[in-house]
Amino acid sequence: MSGRGDRGRARGRGGGAPRGRGDSGSRGSSPGHGTPRGASPSFGSRGSSPAGGSGFRGGRGEGFRGGGAPRGRGGVRGPPPEQVHYASEPIPAPPEGPATIDARINTMQLGVEKFKKAPKSVEHPLRPGFGSLGAPIVVRANFFALKIRPGLIIHEYRVDITPKTDINRLKARILACLEDLPAFAQYKLDVAHDKSEKLVANRALPQPLDFEVTFVEEGETTPRPNAKTYKVEIVKTAELDTKQLTQHVGGDLANKDIDINPIVSAINLIIQMQSSRTGIRVGRNRHFFGPPVQSIGNGVEAWRGYYASVRPAWNTMMVNINVCMTAFVESKNLGTAIAQFMQGSYGAVPTLSRMFQKSNLKVKTLHLGYRKPVRAILGKTPDQQTFECKEMGGTVTVAEYFKKKYPNNPIEYPHLPLVDIGTSEKPNYIPAELCQIIRAIPFRGKLDDRQTSDMLRVACQSPKVNSNLIRGEGFDKLDLISPHETMKHFGISIDRQMTVIPARILPPPGINYAAGKPPRVNDGSWNILDVKFHRPGQLGVLTMLIVREESRPGPWTGPGDQNMWDFAIGRGDHGKQDQYFSNVALKVNTKLGGVNHRLERRDLQWLLEKRTMVVGADVTHPGPTSIDGTPSLAAVVASVDADFFQFPVSMELQEGKKEMIQNLEKMMVDRLLLYQLHNKALPERVLFFRDGVSEGQFDSVLVEELPQIRKAFERVYKGGKKPQLMICICGKRHHARFYPTDDRNASRNGNTKPGTIVDKGIGDVYRFDFYLQAHAGLQGTVKATHYTVIYDEIGFSADTIQQGAHTSSYSYVRATKAVSLIPAAYYSDLACERGRLYLNDFLNLGTDRSSVGGRGKKDRDAAKREVFEACIRAWGDGIHAGVKNSMFYI
Repeated sequence: MSGRGDRGRARGRGGGAPRGRGDSGSRGSSPGHGTPRGASPSFGSRGSSPAGGSGFRGGRGEGFRGGGAPRGRGGVRGPPPEQVHYASEPIPAPPEGPATIDARINTMQLGVEKFKKAPKSVEHPLRPGFGSLGAPIVVRANFFALKIRPGLIIHEYRVDITPKTDINRLKARILACLEDLPAFAQYKLDVAHDKSEKLVANRALPQPLDFEVTFVEEGETTPRPNAKTYKVEIVKTAELDTKQLTQHVGGDLANKDIDINPIVSAINLIIQMQSSRTGIRVGRNRHFFGPPVQSIGNGVEAWRGYYASVRPAWNTMMVNINVCMTAFVESKNLGTAIAQFMQGSYGAVPTLSRMFQKSNLKVKTLHLGYRKPVRAILGKTPDQQTFECKEMGGTVTVAEYFKKKYPNNPIEYPHLPLVDIGTSEKPNYIPAELCQIIRAIPFRGKLDDRQTSDMLRVACQSPKVNSNLIRGEGFDKLDLISPHETMKHFGISIDRQMTVIPARILPPPGINYAAGKPPRVNDGSWNILDVKFHRPGQLGVLTMLIVREESRPGPWTGPGDQNMWDFAIGRGDHGKQDQYFSNVALKVNTKLGGVNHRLERRDLQWLLEKRTMVVGADVTHPGPTSIDGTPSLAAVVASVDADFFQFPVSMELQEGKKEMIQNLEKMMVDRLLLYQLHNKALPERVLFFRDGVSEGQFDSVLVEELPQIRKAFERVYKGGKKPQLMICICGKRHHARFYPTDDRNASRNGNTKPGTIVDKGIGDVYRFDFYLQAHAGLQGTVKATHYTVIYDEIGFSADTIQQGAHTSSYSYVRATKAVSLIPAAYYSDLACERGRLYLNDFLNLGTDRSSVGGRGKKDRDAAKREVFEACIRAWGDGIHAGVKNSMFYI
């Protein structure tokens, strides 16, 4: 709806009120002070009724100025909620096949022996061998063998659209219209595309090849009057021989450097072609399918989907398939949604960002059936908003316009605000009750605590349920049970049985305290009753700040007031208090520089052979509720003691949303000098564990971060011998899952046991990588950490680094259990989270004020720069000198 006046239904473009100046301030959301931090409306589990006033308190007069929607506590009426149909029981999975290890695994050792004879390379080192330590077991992995027709040549094309557009949604719609053209029918099953600019075919298409496409809106069957016509040209760019895949995965070093990424990308397009039509893609290789699993409140619902991606493995190509969940906006009447928001937030002024954050809200107009994006929820009702309408003889209100123009669609809820479904130049006002939020809009924003809890509850499925979903509903929704027509035409199919691979369970380390019996490690954890920390921290002067709530008696008279101590320390179940105080003691002693527990010397030997500094690094980025222009924050921690217990940190701000650490040289210099201060010598080896980096960024680490580390060595060591360096990437953002084949090797909830390690069958063909699950999976299906060594001057064996990473996971300072990630990387993540708190006013402002102003790009860039500089000023000198050499962030 463009709002071009009212010259008939066709030009109404959605049937809203024609554009006009209206009253002052009518073109956008009502003024206000933004979303209160930490506050959000809270709905019941099905979204049917508000659950109280934990959300917005209103704006003390801001919003509907001059008399708008009532602001009473509850009682705001809107269209009645509709019945929602949730997902039924998924289809059953086929029976699992025998737990027989894939035959191809038997040839892996021979291949690795050839690697040992090759020239050594410190960058992307070859796998040095396979680990042998631990008890051998057999597991299934959610990887499925991919079968490709011999001799398949994939023809790659570029899609050019004229007039050109950079809007992905528009390009996707144009290509959907292309598929419906009779002239394109002869090619449809022979091609797959990415809904944007890349197309692949199983045969050579005629050249030149172009089509005239008349645009048809989604959900409509015929073009609208004056619909735009696009020219779509399909231009050949390459031929991809799938024989190269076979050569690469065979393990022959002569084929190691074959770039198989274009072929893998093409096959992903082919496999996902059908799911891209029937599902909603959110993120890379993830498609979600309705109906929703359940509501998680506040107009948001949980959808289940499936990740599918082609991966090379030893002597085969495989498809990694996994269950995933994400949030979608509930499809309901927009008037209902606004009324529920106002009820749940005690009459707070509804705005687009407060209700839907950064979701791209789109509605269907109920009186004309058009689909339109929503630009704003206004601060005025239909009776208040006026505009000039020549057809009706001058200035009219929106309510008067709709009463005369659409008598069959009376406004039943005049107290609800209007919405604008036009543009900034041509606003178009329509009553909210005449808008239906369309289905399948991904929720773009930050879930509140209750929504997060409900989402986790829905997403955490046992390993058995998870496996059945993948092999049952997953294959069905992705249309892989019997390959869909596009796959058939390319000669591609996928085995429905998970691959069976060898694994091992590594032994836990020995743990000791200064006094008391050595704890008994069971299922990756132990208790600390009747033990004494190895080195107590120095407390010094204790200052206590107590923020007294209104409900508490007071004031307190001072240190001798027993009521104060009862409140500060707590009363009640002493058993629970012991556990609570133990947890507090772990953190406090660490912050004060103490050492809680130690690993047995034999388990630290890999780090003690030479003076070693263990480093962890991570970067945290602005989120949906951050002001545009807010910087990212990098944290680098490093050990300073021979117990590898104390890891002080350096923190630096950098350009927003840049993953590579920009000031790593300075941070590494600081860490090296502090190590030297503690040890009276510099380290001979540096182990650098990098968190938060994807596989596609491995080379970026070597190009952008490695040179900075080397420069730091030059500055600190000067002309002396430089330390040996190893860089290992720690990845948690993967979709590999492992399932025990024998109950004896499973934990009580069906997960693999702590210490499970996989380095055969699904990893990289050439790189030195492995999957390690050091921790116990307490809920859902446990996820291992994927470690990949991308730079190595040290030459650790597979057993050394695998068992070393495993035992180190038991040295985490604030828990008596093994953790999922090697502590150095874990600490860098914790430090990033602490650093975010120091910039809370920028990082967590709320969506109402997260976008910077400015009409043009220059204005927006200038505003972002001002925000960045304001963050730099707020950051000041960074960490206070009094705590910068401690683990204050724990």
